[in-house]
Amino acid sequence: MHALRDRSRRSPRAQALVEFALVLPIIILLLAMAIDLGRVFYGWVSIQNAARIGASYAASNADAWESPVDATRQAKYAALIQNDLQALNCALGAVPVPDFDDLDADGTYDTGEPVAVALDCQFSLITPIGQTILGPVNLGGEATYPVHYTVVTALPSPPPPPPPPTCTVPGTVGQSRNTARNMWTGASFQSGNLIENGSGNFTVSTQDQTAGASIPCTSSMTISSAAAPSPTPPGCSNPVAQFTGTPTTGKSPLNVQFTDQSTSAGCPILSWSWSFDPGSSSLQNPSQTFVHTGNGQSTKFKITLMVTNAAGSDVETKNNYVEAQKP
Repeated sequence: MHALRDRSRRSPRAQALVEFALVLPIIILLLAMAIDLGRVFYGWVSIQNAARIGASYAASNADAWESPVDATRQAKYAALIQNDLQALNCALGAVPVPDFDDLDADGTYDTGEPVAVALDCQFSLITPIGQTILGPVNLGGEATYPVHYTVVTALPSPPPPPPPPTCTVPGTVGQSRNTARNMWTGASFQSGNLIENGSGNFTVSTQDQTAGASIPCTSSMTISSAAAPSPTPPGCSNPVAQFTGTPTTGKSPLNVQFTDQSTSAGCPILSWSWSFDPGSSSLQNPSQTFVHTGNGQSTKFKITLMVTNAAGSDVETKNNYVEAQKP
């Protein structure tokens, strides 16, 4: 009696196992066919891409199929397609030649004329039933591109830089120093480039640039007084021009404080004439702001100091002394 009840309790479980055993092969077969279908779709996408790659290469190298042919580039075309299809279980055979459409029948493949690449291969399924029912699946891909060439042209040489602007030298002889200054700047020269050799509002007797000449506007000119020099005090000798600046390097705009360190034996210094290129000052210890110009990382400035005493003058020039760096 107990044995019969035990067999009746186990029979549904046993029945389920039997049913599962019957259905399992079908499930496995469906999964394998689903995998096959996925592989077929992947193969179709791959062969389409390979056709596009081949057509694109042929479109940009169309002259490789003109006479005389370029076997090297034709081999590269075939290798590109074969390498792209290497992972597929697909028998491609020989890579087909691109199909060029010579629209104007001139024997050359001109820009804009179409080129097509068509690929066909047999794709093998992995499931026996799929192989039995469908056999090898024929996959095809085609792409068409217009012929285009890359044209390389040399850039034209840059034009030469324009010549520096020129200004006309004014005639300052016979004029007062103040008038000469106005004439100099009125001709568009830089005020700091007029070097004055005399004291007070002297009358100009000489200038070292020819009046009416056309010279660069950055040029300098020296004007001198005709007055007889004052008697040199006993023991007075020519001064020695010297100076320093702090700081001499920094970001633009750079403000520099200049300190006169000139010496004069036996008599005092009477005047200071600074040239900052551009800019000028007659103070003993001036300050000047320098601004970076141009395209470089820094702009360098020349500083000149001329000191004068009763015995004469002396000049110190420091090229590239101040460096205003690009902000």
